[in-house]
Amino acid sequence: MSDREKHMQTLQDIGSALKQVRLKQKLTQRDIQERTGMSQQHYQRAEAGNDIRLSSLLKILDGLGLTLMLVPDRDVMDVAAIIAPETAKRFSLLDTMKDLED
Repeated sequence: MSDREKHMQTLQDIGSALKQVRLKQKLTQRDIQERTGMSQQHYQRAEAGNDIRLSSLLKILDGLGLTLMLVPDRDVMDVAAIIAPETAKRFSLLDTMKDLED
């Protein structure tokens, strides 16, 4: 598995992250509907990992107080270490374990 494949996010990963942030902020899907103006069903599809429009994703991110950032693959771990040190350590350990298995 290439480094690029290790760090690529799937739609399901993004949906799970949206749900995790929403729950951490103690928001309901209805709250997101009110903040974004999109239907609750449309938001549910995003959390479920369905393919949604970029404009919808940007509305959701805004409603959650998040910003989309594009990070070069080679810098992902450095950025993760700054904004979420525990997560970066966990991913680094998982990558090391996978490399040992290969």
